[in-house]
Formats: sequence, C-alpha cells, structure tokens
Amino acid sequence: MKKINVHKLMLQFDADAVTSGSPMHQALKIIDSINEELGEQFPDACPQLFAVPDEIEVEVEDDEEDGE
Repeated sequence: MKKINVHKLMLQFDADAVTSGSPMHQALKIIDSINEELGEQFPDACPQLFAVPDEIEVEVEDDEEDGE
C-alpha cells in the first residue's frame, strides 16, 4: 500500500452553524464528522484527518460584515 500524507492543511468553517463549545472542541468535532464522511465515501482507501490537540493551532475570527 502506498500512503500519501498531506501536511499543513488549513480547515475553515462556520462553527456557530455546525457545533457548540470551545473553539478546540468545535474543531475536533468537525474533523470527526469529516472523517466519518471520508470513510463512507472511500471505504477502501481508509482516509483520515489527524488532529492532535497539543499540536494544532485553532484561531477564531469574527466576521464583522455579518453585523454580529
């Protein structure tokens, strides 16, 4: 089996529309959901996103254009 690793991937999402909790919890929850979908779509390839909480950086940006 040949493995392909993608490093330094950035993930952006509207956390308030999908999850609740701390930014780290929201990020890990969305990554878990993505992994479930990847597994269903490509069961033979076994794709996974790995997120080690001690090694990832989670940034929060508030969109000032939405009036909130």
